[in-house]
Amino acid sequence: MEADEKEYIKKIREQVDSYERTIQAIIAFDSAVRWDDAQRDYLSDSYFLPGRRLSRSPNGLDNTVTPDVVVQLSNDYGIVAEVKITASTKQDFLKAYEQIGHYDADLVGWKTANERISLHDLSLLVDDLKKNTAKGYFVGRTFQKNFILIACALISEAHDYFKIEKYYGSFSNPNIERKLGGDPVGIPLDKIVEEMSRAKFYDAEPPVEHTMIVLWMNIFNELMEEKKGKKTGKNILVNTGEATEKLEKAYSFPRADDRQPKVPREAWIRQALDAFVEIGYASKDSKDRDIYNVKYSYQRKESMLTVFTRKRYSALTKSRRKIEEGRQLEFNNFKT
Repeated sequence: MEADEKEYIKKIREQVDSYERTIQAIIAFDSAVRWDDAQRDYLSDSYFLPGRRLSRSPNGLDNTVTPDVVVQLSNDYGIVAEVKITASTKQDFLKAYEQIGHYDADLVGWKTANERISLHDLSLLVDDLKKNTAKGYFVGRTFQKNFILIACALISEAHDYFKIEKYYGSFSNPNIERKLGGDPVGIPLDKIVEEMSRAKFYDAEPPVEHTMIVLWMNIFNELMEEKKGKKTGKNILVNTGEATEKLEKAYSFPRADDRQPKVPREAWIRQALDAFVEIGYASKDSKDRDIYNVKYSYQRKESMLTVFTRKRYSALTKSRRKIEEGRQLEFNNFKT
């Protein structure tokens, strides 16, 4: 394997891993703040609203913001958070600071009768290994609302769990402050495995290869089962809109109402299906741009992410070479 190909595969793996860890952090943070040990259930009248469209304006959805996480604990209190798992530099944290600043105002769009609440806090979730770098940037910077830094880490021990550690700032709600203000909170993965198995997308565009994997391992497999196809050597017809709808219903966060985003977006699915065409795993229908004929088999000997990434690298490299050859030919003709 060439060095450039290795670097490309490594980069894509890191991007896919970051996307998946962001989803895990969103779910674990929600569990940390909304779970009530006494009730052994999520707090009554609380809401998990990832990617919710909120507005800084009292009228309509103009000046809209869409935080990664919106958690409403009651009709009076909520938390708005961003997740920056890969943030590691001052420039990264400057962007996060500017983004969180958009939420530092009274927001409209909560799950209340007038779509308002009395108080919300601001939070930033970062990778545990970069928590001191994040703190060093945010110390001395102020917001009107309370601001809290949260460190996240997936811990693999006898029982895997996701660590949520509040290490800077204070929550306005005394119950949440007591709950997260002491030792880090460990969320056992087996307690949130159902949510993690379901959620494959959030309100940010994933790497194309991530969408390809979700389609291959879930939607294509389901379509093959519906057609009772054999395990190898069968093609399936995939409709872009229908695939998007299936993914939204089965592999995205539940939508509380129309302020919740529909994910994945159809454009993401089309891009992934086009990528299957590029690597020779599918072809487009000549009459209907929404239909793809996919060459599907149940199993491969190696990671399908590695397979797709390697083949995409090859296809992109060939495409670049063809473009460069065309430009060189035009240049030679111009000189002549």
